[in-house]
Amino acid sequence: MKPKEKAKELVDMFVRYADRPLTDSVSKEYYIYELKENAKQCALICVHEQKETDWYIPNAEELKKWKDYWDKVNQEITKL
Repeated sequence: MKPKEKAKELVDMFVRYADRPLTDSVSKEYYIYELKENAKQCALICVHEQKETDWYIPNAEELKKWKDYWDKVNQEITKL
């Protein structure tokens, strides 16, 4: 999966967990924006944890590919 696709998948996965009740004090547009930002933060935490879990990578070359991939996913999440 390409980093951009993975980024979108992770953010979409966390949207339902980043929800909070809509109140009259915020507009619907701001509510949707805040929901997406909360989901992005969850996805970024997930990426960080993936990067820290590298104990099973067999060699330095594969480890570099692994970290580069998750760095790109991280960049794509912030662009969403």
